[in-house]
This record gives sequence, structure tokens and C-alpha cells, in this order.
Amino acid sequence: MIEHASKRAGPALGLVLIMVLGACLLSFGLGGNALFEDEVMGLRIADGPTSMVIRQAIRDVHPPLHFILLNSWTAFAGVSAVSARALSVLFALLTIWVTYRLAVSVFPGEGALLSALLVAVSPYIIFYSRLGRYYSLVTFLYLLSVLLLVRAVRRGNLGWWLAYAASAAALLYTNYIGLFALPGALLYAAWKGRRAFLHCVAALACVFLAFLPLLPWMLAQAQRFGPGEGHGGVARCVMDVAAKVAFACYALALGETVLFWNLIVVIPALVIAAALFIYGIIRTIGGRKEGWIVLLLFYLVPFAGIVIFSSVPSLGVFSARSPALFPARVVMLAPFFYMVVANGLYCLLPARRIAACAALLCVFIYSLVNLYSGRGYLNEKYVSPWREIAAFVGARAGAADFVASRENAFWFYYLGGDTGRMRSEAGKTAGSGVKKVWIIERMRGDTTLTLMPRLGPSFPSSYRLIDVHPFQPIDESKRRMYSRLRGKDVGSHYIEVRVYERVDDRKGEGLTR
Repeated sequence: MIEHASKRAGPALGLVLIMVLGACLLSFGLGGNALFEDEVMGLRIADGPTSMVIRQAIRDVHPPLHFILLNSWTAFAGVSAVSARALSVLFALLTIWVTYRLAVSVFPGEGALLSALLVAVSPYIIFYSRLGRYYSLVTFLYLLSVLLLVRAVRRGNLGWWLAYAASAAALLYTNYIGLFALPGALLYAAWKGRRAFLHCVAALACVFLAFLPLLPWMLAQAQRFGPGEGHGGVARCVMDVAAKVAFACYALALGETVLFWNLIVVIPALVIAAALFIYGIIRTIGGRKEGWIVLLLFYLVPFAGIVIFSSVPSLGVFSARSPALFPARVVMLAPFFYMVVANGLYCLLPARRIAACAALLCVFIYSLVNLYSGRGYLNEKYVSPWREIAAFVGARAGAADFVASRENAFWFYYLGGDTGRMRSEAGKTAGSGVKKVWIIERMRGDTTLTLMPRLGPSFPSSYRLIDVHPFQPIDESKRRMYSRLRGKDVGSHYIEVRVYERVDDRKGEGLTR
């Protein structure tokens, strides 16, 4: 009995230590970076009574559950970068625990603790779990629904099936991509037998009834954000699929804070991750058959489905058409990748296993150092210094000046975090009495042109550019890469504050750039 208790205490202690490590990595410098555009949009939607939150959420592309939870959370913890992201950290910690329990349940061998460790230190998962968005919530609910399904099928009682139905419904109310989990659930139950299949059908019927109020909402959002123009035929779709798969694999192995051309880090990391994944697939197939079925139905098939639905023009209803956005849409599947890698490590002899694990952790550490220091980001929007820019403009813009920007993150800090005032501020126009105009723009096209109609018909002819203040310099190697991808030269800074001054009609015509 003592020996049995010690065998149970060992993994439990290991899991506690892994979760402590995960908590440290997830919370370190949590408020260091300013909130970025999507985080501020989430706070704006979550601002107000629950009924208002639900009405505002329909303007977004996602269901309302994360916004409702964020509304309750910020009412308790306040509105700040730390509080908005702390909710995501909480669900990320729960994901570590669920990863361990699921790995113990369906995968062969001793890899459960190692799976939890890889999830806890993964730069990819940490990156998205430190954002005040839905990513960690949808990952937790997805894994939880799979775990509850496995237990419901095995034990067959009503309580477990109701728990599964509740978790699946919550997943759909967090992100529509959760729909890809439902066919897998039905096939898994059918594989287990007729009784399990009938129970699963009843549970999914409950999920469908719970989803019915959301269906008109989803259709309305699909009309607003759904398929646009064609992508250029079959060849372009194939290229999109290849780019999305490649970038998702890159993010899983290195995160999104290692530049592509850093070959000393990139090549070994990709080789090691690919080898361990292949070894893990082989070991999973050779172990419990259930492990391979779960991996196929809840990782490989949903991944392929999301790729296809986001790449075919007539089906692309998700905001994942761009390969650059794709890793964020499949983050809920990432723990399965690390479970497979953990199984792959156990295919190696002990000495090689330690060496491979150490090499993988070194890559993770390198990526995490970049993550915390703000270096190597593939997308600068996550580390834009909106606090400093807002303070700069606030200290220099006079009371009679007009400030214009499309960036909600700028307004959040410029207006002192008052998300409700951002909507009225964006609708202002520059009247004839305005002597100076400040335009804050991010490198995503010429936003000055889109702002001009809001500034009034007199702006182009009555104002001249007098100063440009650049912020967030772009690494030269990255700038050259951006220029090649866009087919035109890009600037040396990611954000610019442009200052225009009104020209007296008696002194001549105004000039604009």
C-alpha cells in the first residue's frame, strides 16, 4: 500500500512542479507589453452590462463566451494589461493539467508528465496564452471536451455525458472552430460500440439545442466576415495550404519570436521536432489503438479541416485566410503535437533522449528570451509601444489640436483606458478652427488616406506636413524581407506620428505628403 501511494505521489508532485513552472513563465512580465489592437477590441466589447456585451459581440467574428467572462473578470480585477491577460493565464494553467490527464488516459508509456512539461514551456502556447484573447480558453475547453468524452464513453453514466455536452457547448460559444471537434466525437463513440454511439448522439443533440440561439448570430457574422473574392484558383489554394501548414509547424517548433533566417536556431529545431514527431507517431500507432484514434480524430483531421476551410474561397468563413494568422487559429490543437513529441522522446535510448530533450528545451529558452525581451517577433503588432506613443502625443498636442488614428490600442492609452470614449472620438472631424492635426498610423497600408474623409473636405488642401515622429524601428533584415513580400519598399519604422499644420489661405496653398 505504501509503495502504491508513493507511485501515485511521484507524478502528482511532478505535475505540481510543472504547473508552478508554467505559472512563472506565463506571468513573468505580463503587463510589460502594451495591449495590442485585438486585446483592446476585446475589452471594448466586454465593457458594460452583460446584455450590452452580447449585443456588442455580434460585431466581432467570435461567439460571446470569452467576452462575457472577460466582463466579469475585469469587473473584479480592473481594466489593465495585467488583468486582461491574467484570465488567459488561468485557463493556460488548467490546460497543463488537462494535457496530463488526457495523456495518461489515451497515450502509451510514461510520456504524460513530459507532455505537460512541453505544454508548460512551449513558446507557441505561452505566446498566445499571455494575450487577453480567447486562445487559452478555447484550448482548455477543447482538451477538456476530449477528456470528458473519453471518460463518458468508458464509464457510460449520465453525469459524464452531461459534462461532455456542457464542455462542447462552451467550446462552441467560445470559437466556431470547435465545430471541427464534433464529427470526431461521433466517430470515436461509434468506434467504441453501438451503446456509446447512441449516448454520443444524445449528447450532441443537447449540444445542438444549446447552440441554436447562437446559429443566427453565426450566420450574420458569416455574412459580414465570410468569403470574399476568389484566391486565384486551385494553384493559389494549394500554395495557401502549404504556407499555412509550414508556418503552423514552424510555430509549434519555435514559437513566433524567432526570425526565419536565423538558421543556426531554426534548422536544428525543425529537424529535431520533425524527427520526434515521426517517432511519436510510430510509437503511438504501435501502442494503444485508442491513442492513435484520438490523435487522428482530434488532431490530424481537425487540423486538415481548418486548413481546407480557411483556404478554399467558397468555404473560408474563418479569419484565418492569411498564413500569418493561421497559427492562432489552431493553437487549441497544439497540446496533441507535444503529446506526440513526448512519446517520440521515449523511442530513444536514455542518453539520446536526454540530449534531444535538452536541445529542444534550449530552442524553447531562446525563443522565450526573445518573447520576454520583445525581440525577434514575426509580427510587430504584439510589441507596439502604444503607452509611449500616447504619452508622447498627449504631452505635445494642444487642447485645440485634432488627433486622428484608426488604432484602438492608441486610444485606450491616450484616453486613460476609457474604452467607452473610443467610439465617439473616432467619429470626430477636423473643423475649420483646428490649427494642427496629429495622425498616428501603423504600417498596414496608407491609413492617412482612409482617415482623410473623417478629417473633413478641407484637410487635404488646407494643411501641410510639418513633422514626422517615427516609433518602433524595424530590424533591417526584417525590413528587406517585408519589402520583398510586399513588392515595394517599406519604411524603417512600424509606427509614425505625422503632424500637419493649417496653412493660412492668404499665405498660399497647403502641402500634404
